[in-house]
Amino acid sequence: MPLRRFSTRGAAVNPAPPWRPHILVAAGRNEAISAIASSSLRKWKTAGGYHRHSLAETLMYRLKVPIGRELAARTIAAQATAVVVRVSVLNRMTALARPHSIRMT
Repeated sequence: MPLRRFSTRGAAVNPAPPWRPHILVAAGRNEAISAIASSSLRKWKTAGGYHRHSLAETLMYRLKVPIGRELAARTIAAQATAVVVRVSVLNRMTALARPHSIRMT
């Protein structure tokens, strides 16, 4: 075990405590449920920014699914360029799918 090797050489060993994500998730979920119960679902969503979060998730889904999940470029600059191109393509696809409405009098 690596910790024993370090401690036998006189090093101070402070291993990190095991991380238990299920406790953190349960605490956050319980807080959300109590907040919803004390007011309303709509108020909880507005106060917590749920709608903006949902819009951001939808945008990332629309960016990744039709165009692809991975970037082929290796350098950060080339990856940034690839993302700009992808966003331009997505904006163009969205503009083409949006109906052009004209008011009839």
